Amino acid sequence: MRSIKDVFELGIENKFLWIQFNRLKEANPFSRVLTQELMRVLAEVELDPEIKGVVLTGGIGRSFSTGGDFNDVARLSKREEVFEYLNEIIDLYQAILRVTKPTLALVDHYAIGQGLQVALMTDWKIASSRTKISMPELKNGVACPLGALILETLFGRAAMLKDVIGCSMLSLESDRMSQFFEQIVGEADLFSAGNKWIERVLEYPEVPFRLTKRIQNKRFIVLLEDIREDAAEAHIQSILARTGQAHFQKILNR
Repeated sequence: MRSIKDVFELGIENKFLWIQFNRLKEANPFSRVLTQELMRVLAEVELDPEIKGVVLTGGIGRSFSTGGDFNDVARLSKREEVFEYLNEIIDLYQAILRVTKPTLALVDHYAIGQGLQVALMTDWKIASSRTKISMPELKNGVACPLGALILETLFGRAAMLKDVIGCSMLSLESDRMSQFFEQIVGEADLFSAGNKWIERVLEYPEVPFRLTKRIQNKRFIVLLEDIREDAAEAHIQSILARTGQAHFQKILNR
């Protein structure tokens, strides 16, 4: 695999580009550099005829991602800085949705907050049996407009309220995990299950797949665009009010 700025590694397998996050911490927090580099690579994938799809993973034995990197968030002190930061996150979600080739998320350990939202932007999600997921922003003093929109779009309002207001941690024991993941396997089988899905989807004729995906994802892209200003303002007010500061410091001091 080829390393990119110590944020992820790239490799080709079964004609798919595998993007494996490799932050120094096993939690794989989403830094701004990771966000920016991932958007750049995804744009290249869409234009490369040799690459037939994308896998996003944190690897086996590491978390997919526990969310945004609080080292970046802690540096935000002005409205325009928060606005730029939040807009990069929306741009990333839209960049994943704009990939008309098949996309797959392979998740081990934790997928939390922004990490979970990134996984949910892909076409198919496979988790290991030890995966745990959560959208805990509100209890930690962080606004959650993007997470709320994504969950309501995918699962409906009632399910969204359970996760966004409940802030609970879901695991294999929860029957609701099947809402988030199409398949749950033992951790040793995570990558092989991903390759089996790839082999199946590679048999689909490419043109109708990509055209259908482009049309369907366009609606989701528009929804994210429509909430851009309000979501940015919600984060601006929350961050400038320092409502999540205690949680940020708790994580950074670990």
